[in-house]
Amino acid sequence: MREKILTDPLDFSTIDLHGDFYLGEYPWHPSLEGADSWSSPSAGWYALSVATRPTVTSYTCERSGYDYSVDKTVSVQIPAPWLADIMGLRMTNGRVPVYVDELGCEIFYDPSVREAGPAAALIDRDAFLQLLEREELSAAWIIAGEKSAYGGRDPGMGFGGRMLHTAIYRLSSDGFERHFHSDLELPSKDQLVEFYGEEASNSDAKRI
Repeated sequence: MREKILTDPLDFSTIDLHGDFYLGEYPWHPSLEGADSWSSPSAGWYALSVATRPTVTSYTCERSGYDYSVDKTVSVQIPAPWLADIMGLRMTNGRVPVYVDELGCEIFYDPSVREAGPAAALIDRDAFLQLLEREELSAAWIIAGEKSAYGGRDPGMGFGGRMLHTAIYRLSSDGFERHFHSDLELPSKDQLVEFYGEEASNSDAKRI
């Protein structure tokens, strides 16, 4: 994946859960069967050439309808069903979504359920590294985005260029490894004409 621009979230399989079951029924509820299957590699320059699988999911339960069990919308990060199953994780109690292993050791939790701040997925480092080695897996964090310039009299027609970037972080026993890749999309002469609203000079094109 090192030479890929991975700005399309549809390239990755994700799991979004919206209160179709009680949190205590996770991850064994029948509706979750196959929810976290592997994504298949696909063709194309920007497509992924390897199969991927999400490690976490977001569980959301909204305060609406006739469900009065919550007095405000709840959204927390929880382990993906396959991860919870293979690590033998279960909720420690019915009050907070903190997950422990068979020995009762705290392995996974979202800090936002205990203190103010954004939602996040925190997992025991040693237990996670052991899982990766045992299952012959590799964990990757991907941060991607773009900076684009648009303008002109007709919205969407004037294009001044685009910079796309992707950073891939891999975790090993020695820490994180980072690989950064970027790509530049240059505008055509016609796009520059529309972007500036007048005939673009050669110097304008070179500067872009």
